[in-house]
Amino acid sequence: MDKDILTNAQLGQHLKKCRKQKNISGNSLAKKAGLSQSTISAIEHGHKSPTIQTLDKLCGAMDLSLEDFFAGLGQTNRGVLHRALLETTEALSAEARTKLIEFLQELQK
Repeated sequence: MDKDILTNAQLGQHLKKCRKQKNISGNSLAKKAGLSQSTISAIEHGHKSPTIQTLDKLCGAMDLSLEDFFAGLGQTNRGVLHRALLETTEALSAEARTKLIEFLQELQK
């Protein structure tokens, strides 16, 4: 299996580990992220694959950046973040993609 492929189970285990490190209950995380407890449980048990938007909500509710969340998985899973960003970008309209590229170019200055 490709080292840059992250299974739902691995992602869920890592989410649960982060949540427990922050001393946040599943129910509390669900409320803070605006999701149901069953969704949190399904993700943590590897039964559901969260979108990048859902992961962003979950990380935000734990005061954790997406970058730090994925960094906690190790260097071998950087491809997961890249793929998630690519999928999110591809879902944007052409106009929104252009604005995003312009914004990113400004950040690099």
